[in-house]
Amino acid sequence: MVTKSVLEKAVEQGILQQAQVAPLLAFLGEQNQSRIKTTNVLYYVGGSLAIVALALLLGLSWDRSSGLGLMVAALISLVLSAVFMIRLRKLQHHVPAKLFGCLVILLVPISIYGAQEALGIWPTGAHPGSGHPDVFMTLTLGLEIPTLLVALLLLFFCRYPLFMLPILLVLWLMAIDNVPGEFFTVTFWFGLVTALLAMWIDIATRHTQDYAFWFYNVGVFCFWGGLTVFVLEGDISNLFACIVSLLLLAVGVVLNRRVFIIAGGIGVFLYIIYLAGLFFENRWILVTLLALAGVGVIWLGLVWQKHEKSVVNSLQNYLPGILRELVNSRQR
Repeated sequence: MVTKSVLEKAVEQGILQQAQVAPLLAFLGEQNQSRIKTTNVLYYVGGSLAIVALALLLGLSWDRSSGLGLMVAALISLVLSAVFMIRLRKLQHHVPAKLFGCLVILLVPISIYGAQEALGIWPTGAHPGSGHPDVFMTLTLGLEIPTLLVALLLLFFCRYPLFMLPILLVLWLMAIDNVPGEFFTVTFWFGLVTALLAMWIDIATRHTQDYAFWFYNVGVFCFWGGLTVFVLEGDISNLFACIVSLLLLAVGVVLNRRVFIIAGGIGVFLYIIYLAGLFFENRWILVTLLALAGVGVIWLGLVWQKHEKSVVNSLQNYLPGILRELVNSRQR
């Protein structure tokens, strides 16, 4: 993938001139945005269908399937997926290769669960709300830890950032199962820690692939979801949530990360709706104000599109040098 840092290296080696970097980068960006590879869409649709099929398989077999049959089917699927991943990677078909890698990771807990069922060590009715919470936690750790190790192993050898997603999902499940606290409280703190860790990973890998992408997405999603629940339950005020949403917007603009902008924008929008409903009980006035607010947001979008580059560049001038380097290296 051609990034600004790659072109800068070409300048250092005398392949390009410094004046050619900006226009070439802009041209490549336009080319990438102007076409969507149909093959990639088909890859992701096929991979999604396979993942849904695995989820249905596990759900249907939770209480009624033969553990031995499930284990054998999952192991055969795992081996085939691994063979396809290795073969496609050698042929430089990286998109389907990483999708088959994700299938390998997802098949690990299904295989282990089938083995547990076949050995009769999974008691009937064991779930978090049953009378076997300790047994459930022990058995689920037996699913989660091997899955995490396999995902880390594949990440080490294949270097596909997509493998970060199952790793984070497993870590989230482990936190939910083993960290004391309510579901959304644990999710909130997991999201906050993950988002902060994402920035460190982003800086550490700024000259390589975007390994922080899924950390940012999972972290912000968990953090914002927990924050929303806290607002609904009255643990924090709507105003505080709006301030946090504005901070997310600012971080997204400065770091050029859309997930912050989306989460922050939704948070601010919800606060506007809250204020409108609080001060205007007349429905017609409320609808009119919301319509005007919508038109205003569209107008702001047009203004922002016109001045985005100059505003972002001005804001980035106040960043520490390492963060400016990070943002520049991630620009396409």
